[in-house]
Amino acid sequence: EAVACGNLALLEADGGDLEAACAHHERNIDLARRAGLRGSEAIACMNLAHECVALGRLDRALALLPQSLALLRELGDTRSEASAEWNLGVTWTKVGRFEESLPHFDRAVALLRVARNHRDLAAALLEQGRVLAAMGRRSDARARAEEALELVRPLGVPAVEAAALLDLARLALREGDRATADRLSREAESLLVGRDVPLLRAGITLFRAASTGGGAAAAERAVAEALPRATLAQRVELLHDLWQASRSAVHLAQARAHLTEWLDRLPPAL
Repeated sequence: EAVACGNLALLEADGGDLEAACAHHERNIDLARRAGLRGSEAIACMNLAHECVALGRLDRALALLPQSLALLRELGDTRSEASAEWNLGVTWTKVGRFEESLPHFDRAVALLRVARNHRDLAAALLEQGRVLAAMGRRSDARARAEEALELVRPLGVPAVEAAALLDLARLALREGDRATADRLSREAESLLVGRDVPLLRAGITLFRAASTGGGAAAAERAVAEALPRATLAQRVELLHDLWQASRSAVHLAQARAHLTEWLDRLPPAL
């Protein structure tokens, strides 16, 4: 029954019904706990936390993830432990608590290095680098993105490679190097031709529109394609970036509306 609940939760999440997915995850946790299935309980806690983040219930996610992490450490499940650390880091960044997030990314990176899981390591390095960039540590952020790019290129994972190139382009633009930013973003864009990654494609198109001062129509089309698959937090980011690219009052109003909805779901303590 616990396994069935877990599978139902994943199906509901894939179908977009996150509330139903959460209910199945809660049931799965209860059943696994009563049966002494500690591994299943840990994974269910992590999956529920993931849905809670998407729904803006960050206090619940921040309660669930340490439970999952403690169980995974007991079981010696290094890969899942790295995922739990990574998710904790992401959750803290959602509320702008970068100092709290960084140690979790550090531990995720260390675990993935030991496991020699280069694909996940590259993605974790990118997350870590974005936190460092937000903290003003641009040289450290660039080092993480460059390492991620070096790791992922031999693996043939275009989406992660494009994400690394985009992060490097953003850092170059912040330092006033428009030529490098343009070259890197074009390279990232070329990797995604014919690939079903609307959120990443929208991010690249928005970056190019904002950095060059043109292409607002293309940016609007890319965002329209990405919005149906985006979480509420991602919608805020996409619409804010679209506003920056187009300076449209309509886009700013849309971003404000989504941001208000997001903030209304957060507990006052966060």
